[in-house]
Amino acid sequence: NGSGSNGSGSNGSGTNGSDSNGSGSNGSGSNGSGSNGSGSNGSGSNGSGSNGSGSNGSGSNGSGSNGSGSNGSGSNGSGSNGSGSSSTSGGNSSDSQGTGTAGNIAGNGDINGNNAANKNPGTNNSETGSSTENVNVDLNNSEEVKLMHNAYVYDIHGNRANQITLGAGSIIRFYGIKNIAGVDYYIVVDQGEDNEKLFVKVANAEAAKLKLKHNSYVYNKHGKRVKKDGVLKKGVLVNIYGGAVKIRGKKYYIIDSNRYIKAANVTVKSSSAKTSKAEVVPVNLPTNTNTQNIVEKDIIHNSYLYDDKGRRANKLIFLGGSIVNTTSQRMIDGKLYYELDDGLYIKVNNVDGKKSKLTHNAFIYSKHGNRIGKKVLKKNSLVKTYGAAIKINHKKFYLIDKDKYVKKANF
Repeated sequence: NGSGSNGSGSNGSGTNGSDSNGSGSNGSGSNGSGSNGSGSNGSGSNGSGSNGSGSNGSGSNGSGSNGSGSNGSGSNGSGSNGSGSSSTSGGNSSDSQGTGTAGNIAGNGDINGNNAANKNPGTNNSETGSSTENVNVDLNNSEEVKLMHNAYVYDIHGNRANQITLGAGSIIRFYGIKNIAGVDYYIVVDQGEDNEKLFVKVANAEAAKLKLKHNSYVYNKHGKRVKKDGVLKKGVLVNIYGGAVKIRGKKYYIIDSNRYIKAANVTVKSSSAKTSKAEVVPVNLPTNTNTQNIVEKDIIHNSYLYDDKGRRANKLIFLGGSIVNTTSQRMIDGKLYYELDDGLYIKVNNVDGKKSKLTHNAFIYSKHGNRIGKKVLKKNSLVKTYGAAIKINHKKFYLIDKDKYVKKANF
């Protein structure tokens, strides 16, 4: 969920990921189609590689994630906001607040709830067989599509292939569509050494038309009514991306970037499989022989992916809560990065954070800007922050832990 997320590299605030909807990720309001409801809903999680320095993508919805994936409402990406690229409306993603390793592919789907909670992605490729089984692609024939819902990444058997969640607003390149067990998936290729073929649910990017059984208000990622959008009338067809996501304990469907309607107002969604594209010319894919030491790292703040020159390598956002495989650290143009096992990089600050001193006593807030508990962080104490500051209800906050924020003005 890159919605509302502030990223120092990319601001993917308000982005919804269709398979991912991470409500705890600070990209608040980001709903992933195809993910929320069944996956984790991570609202308000901050991704440290994005905020502030990247681009501010506010309100972007990821269709592969929401409802079926994780709803990343209010996800903050620290490496993205401000300096990187801008997702869509909603929040800021600092460095993307997205997670995962397959640097050049897509994300995870079916995440209703908190992205970080989905640490166990299911059966891994190594346990189920080669992900390239029975799939032929032409690497010279591809298209791009934007995720409206947070999304997971799957293998040929329909099991999660890794522990990455792609944030809404991510743009994936696909090489056809394959139906697996009655569900259509985009075929994506990790441009690493082995060109591994992985899959992202089509529902995270392409809308289903559903009929309203009641008049319906339109809400933002914080569950607040957007009065200027008026009332959607009973009987009209609306675009729905992915499964339902939870915002403050109530279920909603993503209908656009940072726009939601209550799930109770929509007719029951029936499963429908699209016609798969014809198989294309096969190519020989080399086997990965990389034997370097790998260390798993949890992404706390949404993150962009970079090349060895410190430039954004693609248009993906890894949400906070994703787990990536790192091989080493490297300084690029004065900034510290983790190198991933596919040769791309994410900002260390999105993973490890940094200690900052409070200049005032400070309360702790949720991803929706509500105070949590009665605890007060004392003036002059050191607090670890992840990524750049993000906006929640027009005020700037730093992510200090999963779904916990402190006002920037207190530092």
